[in-house]
Amino acid sequence: MRIPEDQHVRDLIRSGLDTTMLVEAAAGTGKTTSLVGRMTALVAAGRAAASTLAAITFTVKAAAQLREKFQESVERRLRDSEAGSERDRLQAALSDLDRGFIGTTHAF
Repeated sequence: MRIPEDQHVRDLIRSGLDTTMLVEAAAGTGKTTSLVGRMTALVAAGRAAASTLAAITFTVKAAAQLREKFQESVERRLRDSEAGSERDRLQAALSDLDRGFIGTTHAF
């Protein structure tokens, strides 16, 4: 599998949790995957609770997909985590998933 030329930027989106950033890219380039990875990393690291996250997109369909992918990502990371504070944070995130905002610009 070919590694994208911008892989270092994709990695930074997920790991640069101290940096505020704007990600602008064409359709199908991995924005949702990167955003989900960042949201999951924020929760796992204890930098944010799921109830304090806001993820805004343009269409209802995209918002539903984003929410679903975020839930799946948290569940996957929870399965792979060992007992401890990260596991507790991920479990709390699943319980609080509906308290955060994942929706459209209009709904926001």
